[in-house]
Amino acid sequence: MPEQQKIDFKPKVLEHVQRNGPCLPVQISKIIEREIYVSSAVLSELVSSKRVLVSAAKFGGSPVYYVPGQEYKLQTMLYPHLKDKEKEAFDLIKRNLVLRDRSQEPAIRVALRNLRDFAVQIEVKEANQSDLYWKWYILPDEEAKSRIIKMMSSFPKSQEAPKPEIKPEIKLEIKQEIKPVAPIKEEIKEEVPEVKEGFFKKIKSKIIRKSKTKDLFEECLYEYLQKNNIKVVSSEIVKKNKEINMVVKLPSVVGDLTMFLKAINKSKVSNTDLLMASNEAQQKHLNTLLLTTGDPGKKAEEFIEKKLNGRLVLRQIK
Repeated sequence: MPEQQKIDFKPKVLEHVQRNGPCLPVQISKIIEREIYVSSAVLSELVSSKRVLVSAAKFGGSPVYYVPGQEYKLQTMLYPHLKDKEKEAFDLIKRNLVLRDRSQEPAIRVALRNLRDFAVQIEVKEANQSDLYWKWYILPDEEAKSRIIKMMSSFPKSQEAPKPEIKPEIKLEIKQEIKPVAPIKEEIKEEVPEVKEGFFKKIKSKIIRKSKTKDLFEECLYEYLQKNNIKVVSSEIVKKNKEINMVVKLPSVVGDLTMFLKAINKSKVSNTDLLMASNEAQQKHLNTLLLTTGDPGKKAEEFIEKKLNGRLVLRQIK
């Protein structure tokens, strides 16, 4: 891959988010006319510099990017994609503005912890004890504080719980006389199996063939990486001669991009392969490059576009 001239897309992307945010990486890709992993890299740089914020919740598998002051717009965009219990918790905290954690049912307490875009955690300490509250994300801190103080004043004072009676531990000691066992002597005759002529030749032949098969997949992979100037940061063989995971640096117009690479030795890529690769990359907070020895096919490309919002790059190695 020839060396590419670096282009700074950050000003253009920032201006678009300020004017049209919240935005998805796939929308930014259309604006800068580049692949989605390039737009994701530009957005990540803007997030690192704190000029752009990123949501915890996902819109079709992708986070939402916005600038300070656009928080109120997240409700309309993300609410339809919340789970049922999260929607219930969303409605509850939006209506009440402040909630005491221990007063909620367990399922709602779990949902509140998942609503990081809309529920802000507040820990209140009093008399060496702490109590957890949640405030609606756009509620001013001072108003949240006054509401919490008002709620606390209405709580009945807790009585000291009686100390439980601790029974002494009963130890049971068992004495048992152990007599030494006399060693058993037995003469063992070593038998050497007869090896027929040609036996080692067959084994050697199998090992050589297996080694060549293994090398072929890896050779194709590393040849592709070298040809495209892709640098390997780390590598892990998941299944010998079948699957390899890597973290790589891929050259682009915005500089080197760190990506999760999965190489699979299969004649045909399934939707499950695509989903698994995408999920593994998300756990590492990286975009995905999937390399396969088989034919990618049009169905795989359609699945990437519709289900994965173009967040995965699929290429064939030969």
